[in-house]
Amino acid sequence: MMENKEFRKLATIAKVENVAPIEGADAIEVVTIRGWKVVTKKNEFKIGDFCVYCEIDSVLPEKEEFEFLRKVNFRIKTLRLRGQVSQGIVFPLSVLPTGVTIEEGLDVTDILGVTKYEPQKVTFLLTLLRLMKKEFRIS
Repeated sequence: MMENKEFRKLATIAKVENVAPIEGADAIEVVTIRGWKVVTKKNEFKIGDFCVYCEIDSVLPEKEEFEFLRKVNFRIKTLRLRGQVSQGIVFPLSVLPTGVTIEEGLDVTDILGVTKYEPQKVTFLLTLLRLMKKEFRIS
């Protein structure tokens, strides 16, 4: 029997539902995408615009357009900017290659080369080994 697994759409074409200012912030604002709040550069999007939304735990490829993410290993995490929680990241449609049909909800994960962050298994195994060593006093 084949197992039915649902795969996460890490990067999709989405519509901007709302745009709101962030108190005390001149250069950034918050947009709502599929119910999620995402901090963006001011005036980059308006209500009804299509964009590419990448969920938290997405890892973007090492490409020039994503180079600003190198310091966080290209991983998208929930963060707080100027007191505003940001749950993902949004890009203009220009990050897509030419020829992609713009359709709300379209999964562009593979097109962009986005992968899901997986915690390193080695770290888990080392932690487990340390616990076993303490428990059984293995030298």
